[in-house]
Amino acid sequence: MPSGKLIAFEGIDNSGKDTALVFLKNIFLNSGKLVTVIPSVTSTPIGREIRLMSTGNTPRAVNPHQLIALFIADFYNKLAMIEDALLEGRVVLCSRWYTSTLAYSQSDSDINAIEKMIVTDIKPDILFYMDISVEESLNRAKRDRYKPADMYSTSTYLNRAKSIYDMVLTKEKFNTVKVDASLSIQTVTKYVYDCVCLRYPDCELKKPKYRSI
Repeated sequence: MPSGKLIAFEGIDNSGKDTALVFLKNIFLNSGKLVTVIPSVTSTPIGREIRLMSTGNTPRAVNPHQLIALFIADFYNKLAMIEDALLEGRVVLCSRWYTSTLAYSQSDSDINAIEKMIVTDIKPDILFYMDISVEESLNRAKRDRYKPADMYSTSTYLNRAKSIYDMVLTKEKFNTVKVDASLSIQTVTKYVYDCVCLRYPDCELKKPKYRSI
């Protein structure tokens, strides 16, 4: 059985997933733990194709069902990386779980099909759901001039994704912890830290240092 720890981060675009992930990565590293970070999309050929298709950098029209199939295939790539790291006793921090594929699907029938196609006994010890409004997501996107837009960065996609997250992530199997990610970075990261300490009481994590404002 895997002996490591698995923490995943979910939420719509610009909800602070990467900020929370990097914060925890540094906490675990500073506490002497071995850490593996799993990106939202892998660097495999499948992952590269996903990036091209989702940003529109492809000469052919994007088929949403084909893109979902690629996301599922890429998730299995992620699972292989996760399982190897867990067997080594590492802390695995995963940006997005397969629930992202559910959230950004095109129809309810897609959701049912996706859940049937993804079969795994691996599940996060904690899945942090970084919850913000669609309006806040779009406002953050406007402020971030260096982040390229993709086909999912629209109010239509984001509203549907958020509604699916709100429905799906209530299921007990995901071990979801909902985070009000509209709060300050310090408040959010402190809450994430406290949740991790509660879940892993024997981990002896170093306390984060915050700059006074």
